[in-house]
Amino acid sequence: MKKYTEMTKDELMQEKTALEAEYEKIKNLGLSLDMSRGKPGADQLDLSLPMLDVLKSDSDMKSESGLDVRNYACLDGIPEAKALIAGMVGAKPEQAIVYGNSSLNIMYDQVSRAFIFGLCGNTPWCKLDKVKFLCPVPGYDRHFAITEEFGILFAICLILIYLGVFVHFLKIAMDVRGRFYKLLAYGFSICFIFQVFLTIGGVTKFIPSTGVTLPLISYGGSSVASTLIIFAVMQGIFIIAYKEDDEDEEEQSNKKNESNQPK
Repeated sequence: MKKYTEMTKDELMQEKTALEAEYEKIKNLGLSLDMSRGKPGADQLDLSLPMLDVLKSDSDMKSESGLDVRNYACLDGIPEAKALIAGMVGAKPEQAIVYGNSSLNIMYDQVSRAFIFGLCGNTPWCKLDKVKFLCPVPGYDRHFAITEEFGILFAICLILIYLGVFVHFLKIAMDVRGRFYKLLAYGFSICFIFQVFLTIGGVTKFIPSTGVTLPLISYGGSSVASTLIIFAVMQGIFIIAYKEDDEDEEEQSNKKNESNQPK
């Protein structure tokens, strides 16, 4: 069959008509298909039924190395199973690990271990400010749900929100002209971001823990109240800066109108 890029317009139209006819034929069959990713069909499951009859109460439960596979002696998998899987993927048996039948369990265990203990002697993810990792399974997105549960994505988004608030506070301080309001806005901005730095730095072991609350997140009525007061004052300063801009525009407009009037 020729490539679509090599076909003429008439050939493409004929191919389109043939495919549409085939599609209508399949649609008229009234099939009910389960398109769940990676879910075997009934005929595929039937292939594994004879495996249920292989082991009996009098079967030999020891591997080639003499390990009793009924016990906890094979933490990384039965040696024969490792050799079988390694041959399929072109690896060595010692490089293979045989877990249960759910890849999601494996992913969760590995991410959990990396988050709490770290991998290969490296720093645990819970002590890092930013975490990146490669997932060699294109189109597989469950690892994002796992990392989100451990707070990695949430922590990054929360830090970005705090930085955005701090930048906005600085902009308000730079826009307002009154010296008192300007100093007040700068002071609240530094106070806000310094509180965030002390909390996050203490949690990540970057600095000694001080017990300072995280704005609008940590439990505590006085902390929430003081944070809301800061936001209210900054909102008031923003309104003042906005009115100053309106007065400047109005003054410039009046001067322009006066200069345009005939003498």
